[in-house]
Amino acid sequence: MSLGDKHGNDGPAVFDVDGLARLTIGAAHVVTLTGEASYSLTDQLGKEFSVFNKAVRTYRPGLDINEDAPNEHPIAMSGSIEEWPEGGAEAFKRFLVERALRDTVVGVDIYSQLPSFADIHAQAIKQRRNKASKQGASDKELLALAMEENDSLNRKLKEEKETYDGLLQSAEVDRKLIESERDQTRVDYRSLQARLAHLEAALHTAGKQEETSIPDSFDDLEEWCKSYLSGSVHVMPRAIRHATKSSFENPALAYKTLVILRDQFVPMKQEGGLDKKRAYEQALAELGLEEQPSFAGGRAGEQGDEYVVQYYGRTRQLDRHIKGSSSREERFGFRLYFFWDDDSQQVVVGSFPSHLSTRAT
Repeated sequence: MSLGDKHGNDGPAVFDVDGLARLTIGAAHVVTLTGEASYSLTDQLGKEFSVFNKAVRTYRPGLDINEDAPNEHPIAMSGSIEEWPEGGAEAFKRFLVERALRDTVVGVDIYSQLPSFADIHAQAIKQRRNKASKQGASDKELLALAMEENDSLNRKLKEEKETYDGLLQSAEVDRKLIESERDQTRVDYRSLQARLAHLEAALHTAGKQEETSIPDSFDDLEEWCKSYLSGSVHVMPRAIRHATKSSFENPALAYKTLVILRDQFVPMKQEGGLDKKRAYEQALAELGLEEQPSFAGGRAGEQGDEYVVQYYGRTRQLDRHIKGSSSREERFGFRLYFFWDDDSQQVVVGSFPSHLSTRAT
């Protein structure tokens, strides 16, 4: 939680932070940041993952600013908190408590941590047999206890098999349901993409297409991408962070390259045709750029994870890149690394504007 306002001045929290900490003890860490600390966090994580201006951000376990989307670690601004349904800030605090407690048990099979009846019964028989042996029981008595223990173990194995068979059947049903929902989502998504493309083409024909602004800095890169690229080009959080921290002196070139991917590359991949390929290559050439395979594939591992990203739970390689100046000085050199995702019919940009490592470097 940030205590600093938009001017960086510290003030009281929007609700009782100590109360939140008491109610979530053992389930969450509650941290408050001064305005100065919020600025420092923004410098380290980038605006998209930071917290500021009396907002509250929930960082879920396993935070990875290279791969995660910012909305996986949701932020609530002070205005939204104060107007939270059914009670304002106090209602929002209750919401945080409920979510924190729920998230600690979701996906965890509590009962699997407890011994089954068969386990307890088997242990009891084993203890009885050991006790009988120490007390000098006859071979016949020990044999009877051993047979009882064996029967108990067989029942345990049968119980476990039935449990795992049931889990497998349930998992298979869940898998089929998820795959069905995924396939339907893809159909719906592509229908929306087609509808959007139709509307954009109609606006272009009518001369009413929105003009794309080309900023001269990366300060508002994330918002710009959401406004102008959504549905065609997905710029990953790590790419946004690399850009906003870079010293590249020609941000306009990067924005124009992203627009070319949206307006030329995506239609070329979706519709095909030599004319669209030529239009794409010509648009790049006019900016002094060209597209080539990147240093991915079999030798990508030599450079660690630089060419590898996680996209919707799958490992993907940044197998293409657009080349500008080959200067190794960050202010001048330009590279944009990406891949084409056939499922979402989008370009996915993983890094720009600086070079990733190659064997030569």
